Amino acid sequence: MTDTAQARPLAARRHGKALLSRGIARVLHHGAWKFRHYECVWSMAQKELASTVRVPVLKRPGLLRRGYLSESWVLYDLARNDRRDYLPDYARFTKTRLINGRYSAILDNKLLFDRIVGSRTGVVPHFYGILENGQLIDVMTDRPSQPAAPPLIADLRKAGALVLKPLTGGGGRGIEILRHEDGRFLRNGDPIEESALAAFMEGCSNYLACEYLEQHPDLRALNPDTVNTVRILTMQDDRADAFIARAILRIGTRRSAPTDNWTRGGLSAMIDIETGALGPAVSYPDGTDRLIWHAVHPETQQRIEGTVLPNWDKVRDGVLDVFRHLPVLKYVGWDAVVTEDGYRLLEGNNYSDVNLLQVHGPLLRDRRVRSFYARHGILA
Repeated sequence: MTDTAQARPLAARRHGKALLSRGIARVLHHGAWKFRHYECVWSMAQKELASTVRVPVLKRPGLLRRGYLSESWVLYDLARNDRRDYLPDYARFTKTRLINGRYSAILDNKLLFDRIVGSRTGVVPHFYGILENGQLIDVMTDRPSQPAAPPLIADLRKAGALVLKPLTGGGGRGIEILRHEDGRFLRNGDPIEESALAAFMEGCSNYLACEYLEQHPDLRALNPDTVNTVRILTMQDDRADAFIARAILRIGTRRSAPTDNWTRGGLSAMIDIETGALGPAVSYPDGTDRLIWHAVHPETQQRIEGTVLPNWDKVRDGVLDVFRHLPVLKYVGWDAVVTEDGYRLLEGNNYSDVNLLQVHGPLLRDRRVRSFYARHGILA
């Protein structure tokens, strides 16, 4: 038998093994997405079961059948508005998460986001390391891990503030803001002894320690107890250049502190994409079935409606430029801090709280947005 003839069976076996391997990988990948889908459906079901919103009895079945939670009856005022102009809750919970496919990992993991986005743009906060079982791991060097408390407390004394946040997750859950002011340590605004702070750090795991960003004085005036952030929803694909679908400013309150999250009691004001002017802010208090609109902040009495966001041109154009240089990402909800000299990016979100955006008006009236969702199979 010739060498060529002997090689054919070996090549065939290798080819068969490669096909089998790819087949198994495809099945596992499909199964993982299916599991994620059911997980999202369950999250939506839990939210509906916990809802206290009163919806007319004859309307509720139709809402659910068409993919809307009961709270959307209030958020979108569906008694007067056409539901077809609003992206359904089922679509935002289960379908929009799939738009970025495997590249969603860039957004879901804050360390990966820093490595890919931060290293290329320079607009992501500096990070000190990862806290894992009380150890501080510096992934940028080959230094061995060390107990977290001594170096981080030293960094805190020097910087005056730093942030600990979970490597994964969102919604402001688990974020810790640490400060050192006038010789005192503060954790989320409450005094804490140095020994107690060290013990807390020793118990932390799966956390990222990063720079605390000082916001623009105009935004600090709105509410000084939280960093008030901009959420910008961007879209791009091979049929459309990058564009902003909507932008809002989240403003904290005493209820939402130490974060500005709307679901924790904060305010949300829409930003005019061209001018940066703010509309009235809205809140949706827990246990109620009505929205409350505010021309001024209810606690600080600072004017919101009509105020122009500082450095808006830099924020808007800078975020779009970052997005265009990440063509593998098609759909991102960016969280940005407006600073005195421009902006910094806190993170990008694969799941972008579309309800927070649509409370200010339907997204699907914008032809570009509707076409984007249709191309990606989001709209039935």
